Amino acid sequence: MLNILQRASQCPSAEIEGDSVTLICSSDLNPPALIFIWFKVNQSSSVRSGKSFSISSFNSSHSGRYYCEAQNKYGSERSASVSVTVQVVGRLAILYISIVICGAAVTIMMLLIWCRRTQRKAQLIVH
Repeated sequence: MLNILQRASQCPSAEIEGDSVTLICSSDLNPPALIFIWFKVNQSSSVRSGKSFSISSFNSSHSGRYYCEAQNKYGSERSASVSVTVQVVGRLAILYISIVICGAAVTIMMLLIWCRRTQRKAQLIVH
């Protein structure tokens, strides 16, 4: 039996863009598997070989379903696929915060300009 374990950030199937993701193929083949090959569903060639498959800077192009194939001297066995998707909420939150900060800065600048003009008018009236 083949299993895929996932080491990731917080949530097992939705990763935040830029995080690292590691999938590990676990096999109980007897004799033990010597070769592990990783595939992405609907992709014609393998994506990596080795017991683990790591993506250091996860982005939307990495989203999809992955499975591994383990081979020993008697044949091969394929795991069930696991889905990994990118979560872009973090970027939207940063964009929102940036807009709010810029809006506040513009408002403060306008208020300062208005205050200075009001002071100048008051000084002109007094003199």
